[in-house]
Amino acid sequence: MSILPLYLIEIILALTALVSVGLIAFRKPLPFVRWFFPALALITIALFLLKGSSLWIYDHFTSKTLFKHMCIFVILSISAIAECARQCRENPESFVFIVLSVLGLVTMVSAKHFLTLYVGIELATFPVLAWIAIRRENGLALEGALKLFVLSAIASGVFLFGVALHYCQMGSLDYWVFLNLNEANFMPPVRPFLNDVPLISRVGFSFILVSLLFKVGLVPFHFWLPDVYQGSTMRQVAFMSTAMKVAAFAVLANIFREFLMVDFTSLALLSIVVGFFGALYQKNIKRLLAYSGIGHAGFIVLGIDTNFFAFGYLIGYVFSLMIVWQVLISLRRESDYEIELCSDLKGLGKRHPYTAAFLTLALLSMMGMPPLPVFWGKLIVLGLLVSKQMIWLAVLCMLMSVVAAYYTLRLIYYMYFCEDEKSLQQEDRSTKVKIGNLK
Repeated sequence: MSILPLYLIEIILALTALVSVGLIAFRKPLPFVRWFFPALALITIALFLLKGSSLWIYDHFTSKTLFKHMCIFVILSISAIAECARQCRENPESFVFIVLSVLGLVTMVSAKHFLTLYVGIELATFPVLAWIAIRRENGLALEGALKLFVLSAIASGVFLFGVALHYCQMGSLDYWVFLNLNEANFMPPVRPFLNDVPLISRVGFSFILVSLLFKVGLVPFHFWLPDVYQGSTMRQVAFMSTAMKVAAFAVLANIFREFLMVDFTSLALLSIVVGFFGALYQKNIKRLLAYSGIGHAGFIVLGIDTNFFAFGYLIGYVFSLMIVWQVLISLRRESDYEIELCSDLKGLGKRHPYTAAFLTLALLSMMGMPPLPVFWGKLIVLGLLVSKQMIWLAVLCMLMSVVAAYYTLRLIYYMYFCEDEKSLQQEDRSTKVKIGNLK
């Protein structure tokens, strides 16, 4: 089989980044900004339809090719929202940053070698860091970029140390050696337990896991998320909270779901509790959605089992979150200022009823309201916990969903049952003017 169809997306992204840098250097416009990512998403679907049936199978649940192309399609679709023609005209470098970061994310999803995975992680992270720091006049943006830089550098060092320990033991950086898989069909003969893995490789495995959990934002590796989100624009946060999460969970699924030795239950439980309770006290909407994402990450990680990955939950959550960010971005275009506080949504139901309806549906989906997408993902995860005789954990997850419902319904309350303070002030001024004219 030709190697070109397998890496066509990566080649297009790399060439587009090079061409964009050349056009920016000669102060030429970028004519392909609007249609680039939607066209690439369609190419991804076409590649799967043309080549997917002939590629090897990962396990009896899903095709490895389907999993890869689904992740890439979601990442490219999100990137189409993240790029903005007006922003790219004012700062054309931002388009290059998005393309390079997407190239890194696609490389992470496609990687079968730890060195390739490391290159993908760095290529996905540092363009986003530069994209955030491009607003040099904004102190919060610089603070968020600095925190992301320092913590990403630490996570990368931890990852490399773990890979080095594993290489010392196994003598290879390929996934199938790490997973004790057969290279021909990529199928594990026997899923290994912790006692079956040598000590040095076991330690290296732990370091690799810690670095990837940092990318996912799981407790206790979550501290960077709220501050970085608060210092970023809506489009930047939309990209980080969706596309980067999809790629990080895809890597976790590729590497760790074949191991019986990995138990994410305690970390997932901590993430659910810290995330949902932390969101209760947030007044900034970006920080609220950051803590909410930490809680949902805990639910998704609970779905990583020996033979199951809650990809449906991830897609449902990402789809709902994309709608939320798209609505907030559209309000930014109409009002010419970003919605920062939760109270800025007051009166939205009267000013923009259709926009408020879309936002309400997306928020109810994230809350887990049936029959919206996230509800089915939660139902699958809870069913998995019950089948493993973890009734107490399933009950606790349902109680945490009630906590999540509180801050979700508070946002809906602001939209429909509170008056916009700015409109009230304008009405008060106009009333005073009318009374003055009567006098």
